[in-house]
Amino acid sequence: MPGSVFSCRSLLTLLIVTVLSIGAVAGEAPESLRLRHIFKPGSEAVYGFESAMEQDSTMKGEKLYHKMTLDGSLRETVVGFRGDTALVGWLATGRWQLREGADTEGEANDQVWIASHRITDRGESLRRKFSVTNAQHYIRYRAVNQFAEAMQVFAAFAEQAVSPGDKWEGDVLLPLPGARQVGRAVTTLIAINRNNGRTVCTLKSVFRSGGDKSFDTWQTIAILPKMTVTGAAQGLFEAERGIWLDMKVDMKAMIEGPDFAGAIDIRSLRRLKSYQQGAGPGSLASRKRFAEFENALRVMCDGDLEKSIEMLERQDADSEDEDWSKGLEVTLAILRGVKQNEEQEAGDKKLQEQPAWEQGPAAEAYRQAGAHAAAGELERAAAGYERFLSIQDSGVPGNMRILARYRLAGILVELGRRDDALAAYRAVQSMSADDDYSKRLKEQALKKATELEQVE
Repeated sequence: MPGSVFSCRSLLTLLIVTVLSIGAVAGEAPESLRLRHIFKPGSEAVYGFESAMEQDSTMKGEKLYHKMTLDGSLRETVVGFRGDTALVGWLATGRWQLREGADTEGEANDQVWIASHRITDRGESLRRKFSVTNAQHYIRYRAVNQFAEAMQVFAAFAEQAVSPGDKWEGDVLLPLPGARQVGRAVTTLIAINRNNGRTVCTLKSVFRSGGDKSFDTWQTIAILPKMTVTGAAQGLFEAERGIWLDMKVDMKAMIEGPDFAGAIDIRSLRRLKSYQQGAGPGSLASRKRFAEFENALRVMCDGDLEKSIEMLERQDADSEDEDWSKGLEVTLAILRGVKQNEEQEAGDKKLQEQPAWEQGPAAEAYRQAGAHAAAGELERAAAGYERFLSIQDSGVPGNMRILARYRLAGILVELGRRDDALAAYRAVQSMSADDDYSKRLKEQALKKATELEQVE
């Protein structure tokens, strides 16, 4: 998996905010507490944090190792309230380092991430209302929930006061890379202590999710394999300010299915280095930006992906905040990728309905190239598309050839063959086909060629 993709889809796994270890015990601890998060309307909190995550994966017998560290800050803006639920915006900035392999140091890079979600004062992360009726909608939902639903590894706090030894149960949203998985957790209050004049609670959570419905209420085997996640988390929660402190999470995902069998082990540790709470001079502008961001997500969840992208693009164009623009680009990259995949699938479906596709060496060459691409065999996929394009068959539609050339160019980019990819994108412009689908592909190819030309 490319480092850039891994970082984008794993970054929020590092952003469960926590605090440095507590000092010496001072004063007597209460025997029981009613635990609650504290969200003040219009307020902002700034966290300085450090975080680390390790991931071991075994897929189809192949073992992979990733380690990511992140050092940065997170600005949390309380945008608004409805009852006991706060609409919260996150703008996180930091420098991450990725390592692939036990002894291989990977790239280091700066990252900015924007998220908007709803959390109750009991710490319950609320899911988005999203009309999921088919595979396309489900893929959209999984893309947007990375920055639209907060992760949650502890059950929502109990309604009543709790004492050491008390347990309670509730739903959780587990932080898998690029997704939130629904599960159940049992949380135990281990201890209540007084540290540096503040009341600090030690909590432990044991969680589990599994089965075909574990990601949501809709799923097909073609979209997701069956996955069972088990694990535990332990953390410190400070009662006076209503914030989490040190947190450690260990979880394992077991994946079942003929093409997906494997396991993923994720271990993460997070600590906060500093914390400031207050309105701040830019609070009003921040609330406005997040309200617009939230509105674009709502449009997306209502089913209009293209309009959502347009709204975020306008917000990006109007923004004078460099960090905000960088964060929007991450969001837009994910949504544009979903849109591009949908357009290509729609084009494939349309082309496959044409009789000329059903028989002959050209159709077989195209199908084989697509299969190699889906399996990640990029060299073989590129060779397959080149073989297809070399076949002289007057029955092959022009838009079919344009799509093959466009996909070949994208694969060449992934293979690092920039000049060949640029030549392929340019070649799309001169290919003969003027139907609406071909025109859209030519526009996209021109845009991709322009972007490549700007890369040094």
